[in-house]
Amino acid sequence: MDAPYDATLPAPRGAGLSLLVACLRYLLHQAPLYYSNQNQYFLHGLAAAGRGDLDQDWLANTRDPTPVFSALSPSRPGILPEWLFYVYYLLLLGLYFHCLVGLFRFLAGSPSKLERLCFITLLVVLHAGLVRLASARLLGSIILVFPGGVAGQYLLGFGLQPSVCGVFLLASILAFLRERTWQAVVWLCLAGILHGTYLPAAAFLTLAYMVVRYRERGLRDAILLGSAALFW
Repeated sequence: MDAPYDATLPAPRGAGLSLLVACLRYLLHQAPLYYSNQNQYFLHGLAAAGRGDLDQDWLANTRDPTPVFSALSPSRPGILPEWLFYVYYLLLLGLYFHCLVGLFRFLAGSPSKLERLCFITLLVVLHAGLVRLASARLLGSIILVFPGGVAGQYLLGFGLQPSVCGVFLLASILAFLRERTWQAVVWLCLAGILHGTYLPAAAFLTLAYMVVRYRERGLRDAILLGSAALFW
């Protein structure tokens, strides 16, 4: 009988495997710059970088809803090239799959190699843009409900945008299950800082962590955890 999966142990080979899976999904479908929501979320960064006449655009002169995301724009003259947008997204994809596989291992206990292979294959299929496009054409939107949920509120779109930072929420949950509590709080705060939409989710997850911490280590540790999250 296999030993039970220990969530506290790191999986050094998991990161490489997750990045490989992300590359497969990336190659199956990746929208080119500038796609859909990117026209809105990249606008302030590109205008600040002096791209064309974007600094004269009305929307570019309104308050930036995601200032930290715009500040990380690699399109600023003489600093970083635009192709880094693709690299950022690929790394977030790798983190996303790494977290899902880690959560699967935790829930399944000690899955066999065949079970892990089946799970990873299912992940790639359900997240592949080409498969989703085919399902929409042939079957309607049946398969689209799996990665997008019943409300279409997906973590991963077809390219880099602030909503992709929701991946950090998954990273936080996995870190907490591995008893890396303070790391879990940092991941939560990072998601909220990069995209304010995730602040409520981060707050509720912090509250859940505090409850668990209180049950395991007492009130003092729970308050310290909540205070750290509030400070960040």
